[in-house]
Amino acid sequence: MKKVAWMLLDAGYWMLDTGRVMRKVFIALVVLSSVSVLPAMAQSRSEQALYEMLTTNESHSVSLAAVGKVVTNSDGLSAAILYTAAGVAFREKRLEDAGFLFYAAQLRARFDRALFLPIGTGGDNPMLALGALQQQLGQVINPAVMRQPKAYASIVERLRSWKPKATRDYEPGWEYAKRRTEKEAEQDVAGDRQKFVGHMVGLSALLLDTNYFKAFQTVQAYNLSSSRSNNRPSKDAYESAVLTIKRVEKDKGIEAVGAVLK
Repeated sequence: MKKVAWMLLDAGYWMLDTGRVMRKVFIALVVLSSVSVLPAMAQSRSEQALYEMLTTNESHSVSLAAVGKVVTNSDGLSAAILYTAAGVAFREKRLEDAGFLFYAAQLRARFDRALFLPIGTGGDNPMLALGALQQQLGQVINPAVMRQPKAYASIVERLRSWKPKATRDYEPGWEYAKRRTEKEAEQDVAGDRQKFVGHMVGLSALLLDTNYFKAFQTVQAYNLSSSRSNNRPSKDAYESAVLTIKRVEKDKGIEAVGAVLK
């Protein structure tokens, strides 16, 4: 569990909110970074059209319409498209859709890796490119959804019933040695999916607890504020918040971040 908790820290759960301008610049860079990822992948014609709509600079209405299409058809689209749409949704202040697409993309990537065994290794491994998108987007989406417990709870519920599909003409976005059966892929990722979604379910229950959420915010602010900042919580407030987090997790029987806090 300590490993999982540290992964949460690395994913940006403790990051402070950046300014509006910086968030827009960051998301723009993330979307632009996908430009170098997607063209190198074997996209279907439908995904290429969606990608062009998502990354257009001409009309917000076009990119928003594309996000809507991705949300509606999310179970049949590749991880790269889901990540790109998550970035656009976040830019357009559709936080719940951004979070859902971001987490669905992670499940999709794991499923596709098991279904379509990649040929590329080392620097040519497609998981590296998708991992870069996950890390970049996670730095802004994770902390944002953590600050909205109800939105996060809705994301979790949507994700619990979400299942990726792979039609006969579906392409993951990389060259592969063979295509296995969906049943084989589902069996391979079942354990990881259960842990991934199960952790989100537990964290959601904790964040919906008023005392836990207040303590969570205090720890977040303390960890990322400069020691010279007048807005940084006191050391006593931080230590009290840590105790609250540990107590609530113990009372609810849910392990999350308390194990790594001192």
